[in-house]
Amino acid sequence: MPMRSVPVASRLLPKCRLRWALGLAAVGAAAWGAPAAAPAGPFTPEIADFVRNYKPGGQDFNGQGRVLAPEETARRMKLAAGYAVELVASEPVVRQPLELKFDARGRLWVAEYLQYPFPAGLTITAYDQYIRAEYDRTSPPPPRHFRGADRITILEDKDGDGTFETHRRFIEGLNLATSVLPANDGAWVLMAPYLLFYPDRNGDDVPDGDPEVHLAGFGLEDTHSLANSLHWGPDGWIYGAKGSTTTLEIQGVRLAGQCIWRYHPGRRVFEIFAEGGGNTFSCEFDQYGRLFSGTNTGGTRGLHYVQGATYSKGWAKHGPAMNPFIFGFFEHMAHQGYPARFAQAFVIYEADTLPALRGQFVAAMAMTNRIQPSRLLPDTSTFRTVDEPELLSTDDRAFRPVDVEQGPDGAIYLADWSDLRLSHLNPADTWDKSNGRIFRIVPAGAKPIAPVDFTRRSTEELVAQLAHPNREWREHARRLLAAWPEPLAARLRTLAAGELPTALEAFWVLNLRGELLPSDRLAALRHASPHLRAWAVRLTGDNTVAEPALAAELAALAAREPEVAVRAQLAATAKRLPAGQALPIVRALLNHDADAGDKHLPLLLWWALESKADTGREELAALAAEPAVWQRPLFAKHLAARLGQRFTADQGPRRYYTFKEGSFSEWQIERAPEHLRRNLDFCARLLAAAPDAAAATLLLQGMAAGLTGPAVAEVPRRLAEELARHWAGGSHPMALVVLGARLGVNGAMAEAVARVAGGKLAEAELGQALDLFAATAPAEALPVVAQLVRTERNEARRAKRLATLGGFAGAEAAAVVLEVYASLPARLQASAQRMLCEKPAWAREMLERMNAGTFDPSALSSANLARLRAYREPQLATLVGRWEAKQSGDPAQRLAQELFERGRTAYTLTCAPCHQEAGEGKAGLAPALVGSPWLGRDPAALIQIVLHGKENPGRGFVMPPWKQFDDAQLAAIFTFVRREFGNQRTPVAEEDVAKARAATADRQKVWTDAELKAEFAVP
Repeated sequence: MPMRSVPVASRLLPKCRLRWALGLAAVGAAAWGAPAAAPAGPFTPEIADFVRNYKPGGQDFNGQGRVLAPEETARRMKLAAGYAVELVASEPVVRQPLELKFDARGRLWVAEYLQYPFPAGLTITAYDQYIRAEYDRTSPPPPRHFRGADRITILEDKDGDGTFETHRRFIEGLNLATSVLPANDGAWVLMAPYLLFYPDRNGDDVPDGDPEVHLAGFGLEDTHSLANSLHWGPDGWIYGAKGSTTTLEIQGVRLAGQCIWRYHPGRRVFEIFAEGGGNTFSCEFDQYGRLFSGTNTGGTRGLHYVQGATYSKGWAKHGPAMNPFIFGFFEHMAHQGYPARFAQAFVIYEADTLPALRGQFVAAMAMTNRIQPSRLLPDTSTFRTVDEPELLSTDDRAFRPVDVEQGPDGAIYLADWSDLRLSHLNPADTWDKSNGRIFRIVPAGAKPIAPVDFTRRSTEELVAQLAHPNREWREHARRLLAAWPEPLAARLRTLAAGELPTALEAFWVLNLRGELLPSDRLAALRHASPHLRAWAVRLTGDNTVAEPALAAELAALAAREPEVAVRAQLAATAKRLPAGQALPIVRALLNHDADAGDKHLPLLLWWALESKADTGREELAALAAEPAVWQRPLFAKHLAARLGQRFTADQGPRRYYTFKEGSFSEWQIERAPEHLRRNLDFCARLLAAAPDAAAATLLLQGMAAGLTGPAVAEVPRRLAEELARHWAGGSHPMALVVLGARLGVNGAMAEAVARVAGGKLAEAELGQALDLFAATAPAEALPVVAQLVRTERNEARRAKRLATLGGFAGAEAAAVVLEVYASLPARLQASAQRMLCEKPAWAREMLERMNAGTFDPSALSSANLARLRAYREPQLATLVGRWEAKQSGDPAQRLAQELFERGRTAYTLTCAPCHQEAGEGKAGLAPALVGSPWLGRDPAALIQIVLHGKENPGRGFVMPPWKQFDDAQLAAIFTFVRREFGNQRTPVAEEDVAKARAATADRQKVWTDAELKAEFAVP
């Protein structure tokens, strides 16, 4: 998909620019020859100065605690009744353990992340407000890479006493290696930007030579959210996760933000399996091959990932979806129980050693030093989680479980990062790299279980293992049988026709061996188990085209399938198939009316349809031509309007988004008349196919929502005729009025203005009309919009009306803004001030009144001053200079400006990561400062909030105290934020901060809203 990056200079730090480059780790390309000499230290001098002056908050625990001895850490753990914890390994054998994996010989592989947080050999040249870095280069792949401190260690219990008494370094000198995946003939290592394979075909635990580079292009911008968590999928693909604040560009696939990805080693094909989620860590399959991942989001245990789906994420921070036409996304699994954040890693426990946990999520929660089990329950075609009593908790703040794995012995193994520090929002390297532990949870009083070397088992034993209750045993048998030299196909086919779990495992092994025939998939589509049917559907779709008999059977299955999860996979698979095979599946799935209320099916069906917008228009037109389709709730409620929206929103082939000051824009689509004409012509075909007025209205609603921008100059004849036919029908739904006004229907604009002036529109319909006026600026609408701005008192609705005025370029609209400015609340004054500075005519009107003394904006923000200074018109430059001269002539204003500038630097270094540079805040983390009531009053309350912290109801976080600032620094910050975001001109004096600090010196807890309101008489 065409994509363009528009780097824009950030105001965060001088010369600190995070250039958005979806390339190799967003750094300069380096030759794959001998690496250049490594620079001294991880920072340029400018960034070193930034780090030196950065004042961190959060969980750095500077001098406030200590790391306990491993035995003391274990002793402090509180476990549920019937469980015990054992120490498996500790420093110096393992340090900074990030990930655990068991191999087929029963040995434990540990990825030790000692190089974190700075890649060796690279210099950081810029940070943004999220501490995302830009580097001067990238390291070549091994063996010519910049050697780091990371390593892969193999632990082994040779005598079967339950103690891993021997260890061996498989690889050392790695550079930010986050994951290892043992294979039958070597090991895969994920070391951004590379996915590497280290061959070890003789099994001596010494790589046979240099690694093979299979993938390159995983981003390095944020080393706490790199690509991670390699896992063998039951289909033979390697799956992995990628965190939220990194990018990737691999095999032509570009992505900003988090995802689950996969790679097929044999075919060397890379895909995004599903995008979005939390700061995605861990990647786990249950016994049926369903995929889940952890998250850093609160109030949930993670995500159930469906093939080809898009999930919620922080769009502005992490980047828009890969497809601008998704028109919706999936949420995390619903959750009931312990609400705290950071169930970042988990295992779905499937063994008999700890029978009470069977089938449950067991999550490692590093932030709260806890191991939490949760039941996994069906929730339409997806799942929800309900917590059980905690499995393990401790008051040891250095216990940081970052990975959890199930062992072949049925124990639960924990990788303990073992550090008092957890927060990454500090660019200084204060991590304790001397420690690291591995614990395991076992039944109380249990005897050790000797490791099993599955590689020494016979064919009969491995086949029998496919039914073992411990999933680890089944997975190792599956992987070994995939490469087993003996003929197995006939026996596996017999098992695949039987009962679970053996049937599903045998089906997977057939596929791994390359012996799964179309007839096998056809038989599986008719199997009694829905899990076999779902996997037969999925593997057929993975081929991107189905054999004719299979294509027909998929459509037939879609019509008769009783299990909603199989129907969900059918919809996901339809997205991957050609239109001629996909649309019959979608058509059959539309008949399942109950799925209109499913959490996944409607959007999965939409994404299947949307994927054929360019390649399957005739098939889409044929679908819309069936009157019965419009009677189906799935189509009427979820697909019809989106179908109309898709073709009007797609106005041109040039699609891009920008990255400015640490935030991504939404997708921008440049209008190309011929491209839009073709899509509008198809809209006419859809309208002509609508069987009645109600169906047509659904399409019109979508078309009106999708068509943005100015009026269309050339409307296809067929669409003009269709619109005229509906307009002549007498009933004019607002969608028709708005769409008709954009497309030149005679009388439509006048009717839109009249209906707004009449004051009887619902807010949604009024919003459509206001969007129309903002884009087209009809002169007759200006008085109507102006009156709405004057009379509306609800802040959210008034903001919409005020923004509509921004579509009018003339000074008449500016005069309305200037007229109402004093009556606007602080948040809207900030918006109004920005609007007044963004257009030359508006800026001229404002500055003339400011110089004449008839308009007082109170305080102009630095961003707005920069906008005014950027104009090259002589008249505007003169007006700005005259106003600034008046300000600089006032000694009080000069002092206030000095404080403001010092405060801006301090705010950028310490406050912007949460509250954002522009003060807009971040949902779920920090409230907006723009228009905050705490900025517009006496600063006493604001001083107390920063000195002692404040609760943040409903957000899961508490603002920490910032007592480490001295009085002068705080006075500068308060002066900055009050002027920049609260429109307050008066500076805060250092003496006021000192007085407030002394008055509450004994306070030991954060403020609550109720306390602040009572203390400072806030209404």
